[in-house]
Amino acid sequence: MCELANGPAPDEDMHAAHSCGNGRSGCVNPMHLRWATVVQNAEDRDVHQRTFRGSVHHFSKLSEETVLAIYACRTGLRLGEAQARFGVSKGAISGIWSGKNWAWLTGANGGRGTRRAA
Repeated sequence: MCELANGPAPDEDMHAAHSCGNGRSGCVNPMHLRWATVVQNAEDRDVHQRTFRGSVHHFSKLSEETVLAIYACRTGLRLGEAQARFGVSKGAISGIWSGKNWAWLTGANGGRGTRRAA
């Protein structure tokens, strides 16, 4: 449909993207389609709040408030002390402090973690 509405993809790395954010909900309006890179498509999902990250993710055990508190104490506590204070694993603490997880919230690594964090 994107090809019919917009012509062929500019290159093989381009994907069809919905500008309205309702592609998964069944939007069929060709005016809402455009070519985008994987990164641009992921950014659209974030803008339209179509990713389940943070405390709304079904595996999340932390609130955004707790994650920010953990991140704020990264220079004042040792890993074991933070683990005891917040009741989560050292790996969870380390992931927050390093920016591997929750970077979109803490701003670590420029807001981009090494993977999409829950």
